[in-house]
Amino acid sequence: MTLLSRLLSILALLSLTACGGGGDAGTSPLVPTTGTGSTSVSDLVLELASPSITNSSTTGVTATVTALDGNRNVVKNAAVTLSANSDAVVTLTGTQGSVTDSTGRLQGVVTVGSNRTNRTITVTALIGTISRTASLLVVDGTTSVNPATIDILASATTAGTGGDGVTLRAFVKDKNNNAMANVAVVFAANSGTLSGSSTATDTAGVATATFSAGADRSNRDAVITVTASTITSKLTIPITGTRLLLSGPSSLTLGEVTAFDVVVTDSKSNVVPGVTVTASSSLGNPLVPVSGAVSNANGQVRYTYTATKAGTDTVTFSGYGATVSPSPALVISAEDFAFVSPAAGSTVNVNSPKLLQVRYRIGGVPQGGRTVAFASTGGTLTASSALTDPTTGIAQVTLTSASAGPLTVQASVQGSTTTTTLPLSVVATLPSKLVLQVNPTAVAPNSSASSSNQVQVTAKVTDVNGNPVQSQIVNFTRLVDPSGGNLLQATATTDANGQATVAYRPGAQSTADNGVQLSAQVAGTSALGTASLTVNQSALFIALGTGNTISNVNAQTYKKDWVVYVTDSNGIPLNGVTLTIKAIPTHYITGNLIWDGKVWVYGSNIQYCPNEDANFNGILDAGEDKNGDGILWPGNVISVTPGSAQTLNGLATISLVYAESYVPWVRMKLTASASVAGTESKTDVEFIVTGASEDFSAQTNPPAGVTSPYGLVPKGAAVCSVTPP
Repeated sequence: MTLLSRLLSILALLSLTACGGGGDAGTSPLVPTTGTGSTSVSDLVLELASPSITNSSTTGVTATVTALDGNRNVVKNAAVTLSANSDAVVTLTGTQGSVTDSTGRLQGVVTVGSNRTNRTITVTALIGTISRTASLLVVDGTTSVNPATIDILASATTAGTGGDGVTLRAFVKDKNNNAMANVAVVFAANSGTLSGSSTATDTAGVATATFSAGADRSNRDAVITVTASTITSKLTIPITGTRLLLSGPSSLTLGEVTAFDVVVTDSKSNVVPGVTVTASSSLGNPLVPVSGAVSNANGQVRYTYTATKAGTDTVTFSGYGATVSPSPALVISAEDFAFVSPAAGSTVNVNSPKLLQVRYRIGGVPQGGRTVAFASTGGTLTASSALTDPTTGIAQVTLTSASAGPLTVQASVQGSTTTTTLPLSVVATLPSKLVLQVNPTAVAPNSSASSSNQVQVTAKVTDVNGNPVQSQIVNFTRLVDPSGGNLLQATATTDANGQATVAYRPGAQSTADNGVQLSAQVAGTSALGTASLTVNQSALFIALGTGNTISNVNAQTYKKDWVVYVTDSNGIPLNGVTLTIKAIPTHYITGNLIWDGKVWVYGSNIQYCPNEDANFNGILDAGEDKNGDGILWPGNVISVTPGSAQTLNGLATISLVYAESYVPWVRMKLTASASVAGTESKTDVEFIVTGASEDFSAQTNPPAGVTSPYGLVPKGAAVCSVTPP
């Protein structure tokens, strides 16, 4: 009995212990409950901190073994053997030696040992008959070899100031020019922005980064530095593309003042604000910034230039590493030739003589006895040329013009290419006639809550020769106004075209044709004009029309366009009128077509049958089914689009669409209607639908409706007639 009892105890103990063999450490979760040293171990979990180790490594890879009981609780104080083959060395860590700690774990460090060849090391954890294994791959390492060179390549030779990125590739090589993988690399730049920089070379020995100009959009050089171990390599990348765009004259005369505009743009032509732009003159002529030397929100800086010294002047503008100069170089002529009286843009009264003076100097010294030729685009000059005065260098003529308007006087020094011009404006001052006009001449009345309907009232003031007279006060008034309207202004002043305009707003009442009379008069004169208009847009007049063309939607379908015209009682086209369009068959026709030698025409058996839908409601009502077939004949076989339309310039276009087989077998009534102020206006037209002439002019190719779709003769008891309606 004692022997049997012991055998049963041993079997029970063996049933609690798992057999050995390789296993996966992660198939069962670890229960955080801790067992005791006397608890039986059922499983081991073996984990490596890394699946590989380099053949040059001196630090090794940590292996962790966890002992578990049958309930997946960790077991402390369990004696575990941790070993490795293939010349590897295992060094246990911690203070417990080969016994699991309070967390049920045992750790050791696996190193490659003296064998530096690439291979697979098998790490084994063993307790009793339970064993678990893990593979550790020995691979090449480069840490034992120092980098010798770094080659830097860029995807572009320059970087744009607009922000375009340049890809950098650094190739790290040993002394034998072999690419070195897993080498720590550092990218640096003394300007611009680096992004996406690699921290180590890849398997091909390459590290990458992206370089761009950054927020600084000036032209400059950026130095890229790449460092690996003790080796450093540099690459210079020019940052370019910022430009200064210049506008200004290419030649001036001595003493003349002008302006130069400079606009700063980057490589993508975006304007660059906040840039300090400097200016210099090789002649030392003054250059003064108008609103500061820093570019504004539009990237612009303006400089005033004064030509105090004659000669060829190299004017240079600089900013953000860019420069610009006039090309060709600015030439300052020592000749000073310009009008001194009157000022440019001055007004000259009609038929009033105006003295014109032009001065000629060289180097500030008046030039006497020189012939100056004069010409004008308007008016009359007292002479075509004049001599300059020896003391002042001034030549003069007198201009008189009988016509108002702008003109330009040109003066030229004979024997020289020097010319100058003077723009003037001739104006009339004595009003003689006033013409009053209104636009439009018909307008709808305004309701009590509306003021949107208005007309423009314009007075045109001229002198006896028809020249416009400006700066004249015109008084406006209503002579007759049964609409109850009003002028929005009582006075207005004529402009350079002699026109003065006010607005008239009609009242709520309609008037007879030209029932409103308005008047305007130039203040203090007898120049007077009148105009009339009509306040009445209540009545609508509608007309329907079409042309002689028809088109095909497809091979089986015709489309025929019609136009609706809408006017008021005065024949004025009306905009925005909503029209309702209907297309209803009034009759259907039976019979067939015959060839008459030229075209297909009606045969002798034609009959016209009224639409069975007498009230046009689309419902078969009592007494409507004349032929007794339970269907309303002919049905709505013609479609109209759109069913509702709005006028533009008094017009709206609609289209009838129908199958070719219904031609010429349906008589239609086309109706257009609209309402205004509660009153409906409408018009209609009746016709038999038509087809394209070419479809009826070939004997060998008869039309689709050679026989009526409603039959050769009327059906049943239909009441039809051989006489057209």
